[in-house]
Amino acid sequence: MDLLLAEKPSAAKAIARALGNSQQKRFERKVLYYIVDNDKYVCSAVGHLFTLYPKDSERGHYPKWDYMWVPTYSANPRVSYAKGYLDCLKTITSQFNFDRYIIATDFDPEGTVIGFITFIALKVSMEKAYRMKMHSLAKDEVLRAYNNLEPPDYPWFRAGLARHQTDVLYGINLTEIFSDAIAKVRGRRKTVSLGRVQTPTLKFVVDREREIRSFVPKPYWNVLLKFEFQGLEYVAKYVSGDVFDKNVVQQILERCKGMTTAKIVKVEKTIVETHTPTLFNLPMLQQEAFYKLGFSPDYTDKLAQSLYQQALITYPRTGSTAIWTGVPYKKVLDNLEKETTYAEYVHEIKENNFQPHKRGISDGAHVALSPTGEPYTPKTSNEAKLLDLIKRRFLAVFFPPLKRQKTEITLDVNGEPFKIAGEKTIDLGWLNPYTYRKVTDFILPELQ
Repeated sequence: MDLLLAEKPSAAKAIARALGNSQQKRFERKVLYYIVDNDKYVCSAVGHLFTLYPKDSERGHYPKWDYMWVPTYSANPRVSYAKGYLDCLKTITSQFNFDRYIIATDFDPEGTVIGFITFIALKVSMEKAYRMKMHSLAKDEVLRAYNNLEPPDYPWFRAGLARHQTDVLYGINLTEIFSDAIAKVRGRRKTVSLGRVQTPTLKFVVDREREIRSFVPKPYWNVLLKFEFQGLEYVAKYVSGDVFDKNVVQQILERCKGMTTAKIVKVEKTIVETHTPTLFNLPMLQQEAFYKLGFSPDYTDKLAQSLYQQALITYPRTGSTAIWTGVPYKKVLDNLEKETTYAEYVHEIKENNFQPHKRGISDGAHVALSPTGEPYTPKTSNEAKLLDLIKRRFLAVFFPPLKRQKTEITLDVNGEPFKIAGEKTIDLGWLNPYTYRKVTDFILPELQ
């Protein structure tokens, strides 16, 4: 028999559903677990079931060097609900001697720590422990990972453990020291939170704010030329761009004053190609969702995590951006073809035998963020919007570049040069499916 530990209840449900005929069981009012085909038990954590806690927890004592792993509910009463999930695991592991104990948490150092620490606390024999490395909670991916179990990933466990220890050593000690120092000055105590990540990040913010406040703006001028051709009005800009010397501006105006014609000096036409963007990683998705959907980075992260737990996208906290990192794109295309919204784009891809471009990077662990194509409906409208953004980005990777013709006309007005530029679209390319980016044509007249 196998015991599988998922990171969250929703992930446990998805894994059990993918593995076979699952029966939902209730340990307590809100604590569920699953029995699959009578030989697999799928249980869940709720994030971290254990946390590092100082052995000397008295306020004002520092530095604190000695820590121990304790249940999260005993260190933080606000997560008392975690007790039921830990009790469920204790009960099941005491009742059965499993052949394999499988860490099926998220495929990252944090998920690895959750699995290792939980199994160690439950006194599980690590010789029977295995790692299930899934890129998504889609059925095919869960089955692939389950049928290709790997030994426990000790390097990731050590990396995650070191991060936890560093967080605690920095966070608790610096917070205690600064809070105590401020209390001595102000005469009353107020907790000042410092940490390994938040304090350096705060310094970046402060330094940037100081730069903004110290910026001294300089006045400048734009010199524009309005002209009419064939009944239409156009505006050209002085070739050198922004002019910071007012005397130079006056000289230009004096030379152009009273002139009624301009000489065409040069007409340049070039074809400009804008290559298809790569697939998303999490920071790229957060940036695009902010500009296109108005979602904050934190909100996007939460939506993406929810979509992952619903088996609708691959693991979101990835650094990879290339489709060749292991995305099963042919199967995803077949699934998207069944959706009316995307069918025409998939048809075009298949009819023209478009192949995904090879650009992008791999983080060495995860595939790039992409849809799974599973036929489930997101829980909320905002999840649906984010999923549409991810699906359209995925489809865009197959399309050719955006092609536009750029025309630049240089005019001479009594020795002063001006330039006007226009663009027109020749082929929308990847903008066909990726409707979140628009281009506007500005067509210039044919001048010689």
